[in-house]
Amino acid sequence: MRRKLERGEYPRNSKEFLRKDFFGEGGDMGAKKVFVVLMALAVAGVCLVGIAGCGKTEPERVIEQEGQAAKMVARQANLQAIDGAVQAYFMDNNTYPTDISQVAKYLKGGVIPSDPLGGTYYLMMEGGVPKAAVR
Repeated sequence: MRRKLERGEYPRNSKEFLRKDFFGEGGDMGAKKVFVVLMALAVAGVCLVGIAGCGKTEPERVIEQEGQAAKMVARQANLQAIDGAVQAYFMDNNTYPTDISQVAKYLKGGVIPSDPLGGTYYLMMEGGVPKAAVR
């Protein structure tokens, strides 16, 4: 059976301390309030540090990686379209273009597409045949 502490008597162990100060057996309410406030501040601090220190979450990283992959696919599709336009130019003119702007009318919309990764498309000679490239 638990022994009730008298006013002014100190607890002998942690169980008596918790019972006295936090479960209402003789402790003052001020200590409880201070403890609760300190614990709330500690939890809030841990949450803020966790939120600020994490950087990107795993779903954000996955979305970013998938976005990069989609841009790479779009870049490859653009390069293939430009290569096709070079061949169409050759069929019409019996000579290869010397500048990428010459193949624009053979592309969708009549313009050279913009690179989704911020590069610039150009034609480079490969074995005497112009090939689409990006820098």
